[in-house]
Amino acid sequence: MVEDCGYFCANWLTAPDGGDLNAQVDAIIGQIARTLQTLGGDMAGMVKHTILVRAGHVDPIQAIEAVHRACHAHAPALVRRPGVGTIFCSPELGDPSALVAFFGLFVLDTALVAEAQRMLFHEMPMDVAKGVRIGPQTFLTGLEALEFPTAPDGARVEGEYHVAPEFVSQTEVVVHKIMSVLRYFELGPDDIQKLNVYLKTGLEDDTVRQIVTDAFSRVVRHPVTMANRLQLIRGQGMAIPAFAIEIDGYALRPSVAADTAIPALRFRIVDADTDADWRSLCNATIAAITGSAPRRIIALTFFVSTAWAENGSGSLPQAMGAYVDRMLPFAHPPLSPGIVYCENSSPSAELVFIA
Repeated sequence: MVEDCGYFCANWLTAPDGGDLNAQVDAIIGQIARTLQTLGGDMAGMVKHTILVRAGHVDPIQAIEAVHRACHAHAPALVRRPGVGTIFCSPELGDPSALVAFFGLFVLDTALVAEAQRMLFHEMPMDVAKGVRIGPQTFLTGLEALEFPTAPDGARVEGEYHVAPEFVSQTEVVVHKIMSVLRYFELGPDDIQKLNVYLKTGLEDDTVRQIVTDAFSRVVRHPVTMANRLQLIRGQGMAIPAFAIEIDGYALRPSVAADTAIPALRFRIVDADTDADWRSLCNATIAAITGSAPRRIIALTFFVSTAWAENGSGSLPQAMGAYVDRMLPFAHPPLSPGIVYCENSSPSAELVFIA
């Protein structure tokens, strides 16, 4: 867990003592809540979270309910002023006893969070917002291809929903939703800094990037370049089995960044070749940190397959030690990288930093 410049980041925490789903969630959220109190913040400052569950062992909907129940117990204000969120099913969590891992980004000044602009869901009750803007930055929730049929008068048909079976059609629905959120905050596709694209598909990475890019271009009716802003994360599903894609993200209006009460975040995606080993990925990550102006890192996550992490060179968690030491001058306090095990064909890393 890292605190810096008014932010607090819980980077893929798991429960150290195991237990059932509720026990693990309570332990993780309780640890975060206690730490936030020592820093003068509380759970109400949560602007973004991602829930990672062990595929085949946890019902994603039950995990969502458990996390929000625990968060609301510590911060009832989240019921009315929620952050954004995503859930994803991972083949592995590193710790054999772990059922759930949690990433949370908090703003310590809860007054800023209370005043933040939100776009809430109106289609159905939700414990997350579609989008949250704090200063120049806007966080986008995990948006999927769920569609609700409507009656001739425009009212939603209760109890019914539709998910298109084709990947391209699902992507189009998701992109329409993203653009709806961006327009609500008077933003456009050029303001997108990063999108996490959660996948359950066998399509090649380049094909997925092209499908997403084409969908944006069709929706906004002009060519859009998105490929270098997409982080693909493959796994075993999202909230319901029908979802083949879900996207969350971050947008920034740089022109107003200097006039806000909290510094804006930046994201950097670091990709490695399919045949790269952990040394190559760590070296590429260090180059991304040191290659330009000094950066204050508040989160570092490696996205790797279990097969790649154990590739004959020693396990990634063991091997990262010396490399992380080289990153410490750029992180305050010292950094604890997270590892998300996924089904990506090539490894990658994500840096969250304050420029």
